[in-house]
Amino acid sequence: MSEEEQGLSLGQLVVEVEHAALGNLTQGTHLARITERISKDAQISDDVRALAKVLRQILAGERDPELSALPAAFAKIIQEMIQDLLEDEQSRKPQDANPAQDEEGLTLDEFLGMVESAAKGDMRLGAQLFSLTQQMSGDAALEAGLRSLAQVLSLILAGDHDPDLSSLSAQFREPVRQMLERINKP
Repeated sequence: MSEEEQGLSLGQLVVEVEHAALGNLTQGTHLARITERISKDAQISDDVRALAKVLRQILAGERDPELSALPAAFAKIIQEMIQDLLEDEQSRKPQDANPAQDEEGLTLDEFLGMVESAAKGDMRLGAQLFSLTQQMSGDAALEAGLRSLAQVLSLILAGDHDPDLSSLSAQFREPVRQMLERINKP
């Protein structure tokens, strides 16, 4: 683990993730990398690795992560953070807006092409798509498959170019895998 990660307290990490989940793409990318490394570091306690995994899910737009692996104190903090995020997201959402309208008329290939452009460095587009995919991933009105796709795309937009694709339906898994291959080409 880097000196930066060691110096970042758990409390700071939770606060930073909450701020990033509110739309700070640069911060979100950085924290996604840190939480990924923490969740995979065998020298870190199971409780902290479980917390890092939940924080990564929140960064990807998940607003109902599984908390059973967390100690009660961690779970309470995460529940409060999610409530704050949901309230903030609701207050920023125009009353008549439907997040799905932004991509209405786009094919999956066109939308993935936009995500690919953003992942390759179009920061303005990336910020817009990151916000959109986070909204979509938490929108109970969308079918579960689209919410899962939005969660994976949020991770990609946050800088994770090797996300777990197992939650995606076959309809989405292969096109996303192909997009990742293009993104990861040197």
